[in-house]
Amino acid sequence: MLAKINRCFIYLFIFLLPCQTRYIFDLIHYQKEQLPGLDFSLYFFELILLIIVIFTLFDLSKNLLKKSPQKQPLGKKLVFFLTVFLILILNCLLSQNISYAFFRLSWIIEAVCFLFILKIYQIDRIKIIYILIVSGILQSLLAIWQFAQNKIIANKWLGMATQNPEILGTPVVFQNNKRILRAFGSFPHPNMLAGFLVLTIIFTFYLWLNNKNKFFLNLALIIQTIGFYLTFSRAGFLALIFGLIFFTFLDWQKLKLQKFIPLIIILIIFLSLSFLTDNLFWQRFDGQNNLNQKSNSERLEQIKTAWPILHKNILTGVGLGNYQMALTKKKPNNEIHYYQPAHNVFILIIAETGLLGLSAILLFFLFIIFNLFQKNKNLSQNLFLTTATATVLLAFWDHYLWSNFSCLMIFFITLFYLTNSFKNQSFTTDLINKKKV
Repeated sequence: MLAKINRCFIYLFIFLLPCQTRYIFDLIHYQKEQLPGLDFSLYFFELILLIIVIFTLFDLSKNLLKKSPQKQPLGKKLVFFLTVFLILILNCLLSQNISYAFFRLSWIIEAVCFLFILKIYQIDRIKIIYILIVSGILQSLLAIWQFAQNKIIANKWLGMATQNPEILGTPVVFQNNKRILRAFGSFPHPNMLAGFLVLTIIFTFYLWLNNKNKFFLNLALIIQTIGFYLTFSRAGFLALIFGLIFFTFLDWQKLKLQKFIPLIIILIIFLSLSFLTDNLFWQRFDGQNNLNQKSNSERLEQIKTAWPILHKNILTGVGLGNYQMALTKKKPNNEIHYYQPAHNVFILIIAETGLLGLSAILLFFLFIIFNLFQKNKNLSQNLFLTTATATVLLAFWDHYLWSNFSCLMIFFITLFYLTNSFKNQSFTTDLINKKKV
């Protein structure tokens, strides 16, 4: 009974991940102004995770009394995880702001902890995919409403701040000299919504190819594509197109006309919306557009600024989450909005964790991938390759996969659970599960 309740909380936790509802209990300041995006906060879904962890521990302890433990070959894996963890602790201890570094380390610990809980309960991946797709539909409907209203009203229950296109700095596109708000959903930035919808559209594509009942999936694909379009995200568009084309041609020997139908649906929606919105989306790829030129120059400047910090702290980095604080020392007395994370996840990780931390993180990724490819080739591996390709493209163009907790958690679950499969159940899995859920 407790296991069933806990599974319900697990599904609720995943569904709530896009919501940014949180309690902020402290801020990071520089010259009496808050550094962009740096704060100590507790997300609402973290409270759900706490309940899940407590229930899991209670469930395990209750079952341990009934069954004696079996010996498991965990030695090498345990040493590996402890090594990675110790390297990250060292990184935190050497940080400029130690407390914030450990706060950011807690994100990684929570993400890994949730992955283990998913494995323990052997949660059905298809159910999680459906939950994420439903969440993607709701986010897309919210995006459509925001575009229609051309504004966002603050909502504390969804964690949404007011967004007014007339205020400089708000992400917009121009139409006849009118500032049109880019859709946010419940995320802090349109690019984050686009990244989330890239994943949910890929999952819809995956189910579409493996499900005879296509009415819901066609509807989901249409709504999510509309919501995605209204983010006007260049990086998201490139990640989605390359990901879907890659998925389509991955098994070229088994290429069928059926695989092109979802691509055709997406293409028709994009062409239709382009006609209805006077090609607003394609303006984002206009190199002569002032907004695009400013955005590109700022991103290049951020990456150039990161190199001296990276070079000076190449071994240990400046500390998890400490990049912007290091930037204030390198470039003092600039306006507060200047101190942004580098818009490239890989550069940001190296700057914050150094080569030691990067090596630990890469080893963790390779460990997961190596375990995945020990299995026979199947569609889940194709799904992994597709989502990994899309994720890498998103990571090259933005920082939110590392700097935003809900995005970090979503992509952890995606890459390390939904597109993975496990050879054997562990002892804890056997304790809780009599059969796979």
